[in-house]
Amino acid sequence: MSNKRICEVDMDTAAYVGDETDGVYYAVAHQPRGKAKGWYVSTVVDCNSSSFCQPLITDDGPYATEAEAWAAGMNGARDWCIENDVRYDEDDEPNLVDRIENAIRTDTDNSVRNSERIRDKYLEASEDARTVVDDIFISLCGYSLHTLIAGEEDK
Repeated sequence: MSNKRICEVDMDTAAYVGDETDGVYYAVAHQPRGKAKGWYVSTVVDCNSSSFCQPLITDDGPYATEAEAWAAGMNGARDWCIENDVRYDEDDEPNLVDRIENAIRTDTDNSVRNSERIRDKYLEASEDARTVVDDIFISLCGYSLHTLIAGEEDK
C-alpha cells in the first residue's frame, strides 16, 4: 500500500477521534485528482502510548455527499478506538471551521476565478450582507473580508 493518501490528512486541521495519546485523524476531499466523481475520506492512526495499537490507514469512497464521507471517517475512527480500548468523547466530530478549512484546501477549482468571484460578490452586496460576511471571516481567520480585499491584514 502506498503512503500517499487520497485526501491530505493534515494533523493540524483534520478531524480527530481519540484521547490525548491515541486516536485517528480523518479528512475528506471532493473528487481528488484522478478519482471518480464523489467524496473521499482518508484516515490515519496516531498511536503514541505503546505498540498495542492496530494500524489503520485507509482511503475510502466515493460517497455521494460530503456528509456521508465525514460520517464514514468518524465511524471508522470510532470503531478503531473501540477495538483498541481508546476512550473518545461521544461529541467528537469535525467543527465547522475544520470543515471549511478542509474544503478550501481540497478544492480543485480554479482559485483565481474563486477569488475574483468572492471579491465581486462582496463588493456588489448590500451593507447588511457585507457586515454578516465580515463577521464570518473574522470568526474564521481574525480579519474581515473587507480587510483582506484591501490587503491591510499584513500592516
